[in-house]
Amino acid sequence: MTTQDALVFMLVGACAAYVGWTLLLPAALRRRAALALLRRRLPAPLQRRLRKAARQPSGCGCNGCDAAPARARSAAEQPVMWATRRRR
Repeated sequence: MTTQDALVFMLVGACAAYVGWTLLLPAALRRRAALALLRRRLPAPLQRRLRKAARQPSGCGCNGCDAAPARARSAAEQPVMWATRRRR
């Protein structure tokens, strides 16, 4: 195995792990996996991310949909932008 093969293998593996964690794993399993991984000795940045994942109540991880807005906006404050199509 060459260095290039090893690098590609690690890159594809990391991408597959990221997609599996963020898109394919349900929130309940992600919390359970994060709690299980926190029992191991890991680097501090990884531990911070896992603690955040273990506490997240929402499914997407953004905490935007279920969080209350900072200030309620009225309908008058939200302009509607119309984009016209260019005719060929």
